[in-house]
Amino acid sequence: MVRENFALMNELYGLSVGLQQANTLILNQAGEYLECGFLQGGLVIHTVAVHDKVLAAALRQECVMGILEGPQFMQFKNTFSLFSLRVKSRKIYLELKADGSQVSAQGRAVA
Repeated sequence: MVRENFALMNELYGLSVGLQQANTLILNQAGEYLECGFLQGGLVIHTVAVHDKVLAAALRQECVMGILEGPQFMQFKNTFSLFSLRVKSRKIYLELKADGSQVSAQGRAVA
């Protein structure tokens, strides 16, 4: 679990770096992970491999047809801290929900 959270933080950091350098985001499903390509002037200048399923789903919700550009890109860039908080909150909620179901499956009272 700690390793997964560390990987999530690294992926969020990589996304924040790409947002500062680029003006377009393109998502591409590459097997088991989501590849995020940041473009500036038509060239890919930064890529991030997103393995976390919660983060990948949230990114897909933000993009239209796998592309984020123009005013939508600027809005996403300016509200990225809120996006990160939302993703972290979802991740924690899912972990707590999974822990709660494990405890109740063992026949113990859930507090």
